[in-house]
Amino acid sequence: MKHFTKLYVQLDQTNKTNEKVEAMRSYFEHAEPHDSAWALYFLSGRKPRQIVPSKLLREWALELSGIPEWLFMESRDTVGDSAETMALLLPNTTDTDETPLHILVEEKLLPLRVSDVEIQKEAVTEAWSRMNYSQRLVYNKLISGAFRVGVVRKIREIGRAEVVSLMGDEIAARIFSDLDKNAEEIGGVALPFIVPVRFTAENGDADDLRPIDSR
Repeated sequence: MKHFTKLYVQLDQTNKTNEKVEAMRSYFEHAEPHDSAWALYFLSGRKPRQIVPSKLLREWALELSGIPEWLFMESRDTVGDSAETMALLLPNTTDTDETPLHILVEEKLLPLRVSDVEIQKEAVTEAWSRMNYSQRLVYNKLISGAFRVGVVRKIREIGRAEVVSLMGDEIAARIFSDLDKNAEEIGGVALPFIVPVRFTAENGDADDLRPIDSR
């Protein structure tokens, strides 16, 4: 979570394609394969269906922040994004969540879709308590189905040769295989559009919880 959040912030703070590519190169150079697969899934514009309704997230954020709903709505209108507004208004913390991205998605986020509201609330508020602002922002976008970056598709504008020179053969292969929808595996992990999600029976229907291609 920490490293994926750092990548998201870097991508969000620049409009320069080469800087985006460099940020991605650094991330994929150090990320473990399963985290890389999920990162590519999200960066290519895909996302799971909404896991927890935004209305509930707002209610819990209001409860923790102690502000009235009208002030939240005014703040959201100014900020322009509910996920960011919640991240800003929640009590400050300097904690950093070290949970790997694939664990966060597969074991903590996706199973919540079939959980009772009280379990959802406990899990979400506990997660917020151990995350800093940037991590909460990414978490809120993931859980509400509002995560949008789509930066991988812009890489085609650069051309494969330059991507290879900047990011290396293996990372470029992951990216272009995803763009071409090749169902190959790299490093033993399926590419994002076929990421294997391992669930036990008590977590619900695996087909229902599997990442959904939003396109």
